[in-house]
Amino acid sequence: MQGKITQDRHWIAGSGTGSSQGSLFGVPVSAAVILSRMGVDLKFQKKRVGEQLLLDAIFQVARTKLEKLTNIPVVGLVIDAKDDGIKSFYQKYGFTVMDEKIDPLRLWLPAATCAEIYIKATS
Repeated sequence: MQGKITQDRHWIAGSGTGSSQGSLFGVPVSAAVILSRMGVDLKFQKKRVGEQLLLDAIFQVARTKLEKLTNIPVVGLVIDAKDDGIKSFYQKYGFTVMDEKIDPLRLWLPAATCAEIYIKATS
């Protein structure tokens, strides 16, 4: 996906006409779901609550893509990791760094990968 990250940490999608684009009022658009930061209370850590919350977000993106729940195509899930330890947690699910130079803790998971995870988990 083409685009750029602005200085205020927002992803601006490219203006191509590929399959990852829809239109809003006749203007081509793409959208990514941003899960800015996710956390789990200390008394619930190590009980897989974080994993369940993350999978719920991944599944929501997958269903939006697979069931075409909006006429603005969702191209993926973006998340801001708190630190390198949390970053490695997200990377276990396939997240990759969007731009190491701008923000090494902003990660990206394409909607197609979300759909693969969803299909595998629900089959």
